[in-house]
Amino acid sequence: MIISGGFNVYAVEVEAAPGSHPAVQMSAVVGIPHPDWGEAVHAEIILRPGTSATEEALIELVKQRISKHKAPKSIAVVDELPVSQAKESK
Repeated sequence: MIISGGFNVYAVEVEAAPGSHPAVQMSAVVGIPHPDWGEAVHAEIILRPGTSATEEALIELVKQRISKHKAPKSIAVVDELPVSQAKESK
């Protein structure tokens, strides 16, 4: 959960909105430090090969699908997302 300006923002809810864009293959949402709000919503996006989407278009899409205060304040298009490896059970 991200706490931004006193609002609780659930990453999974925000991740679903840009995921509805045809160019978005995968997204991850995190809170990054913000001097006034505590945290700001930030998204890392992987685009499908051969497609494009602007940061502004993706942010606007999120604003239309969920509350404006939950929309990312910044988006970075990346080639891969960091993932953790599951522990093997014995």
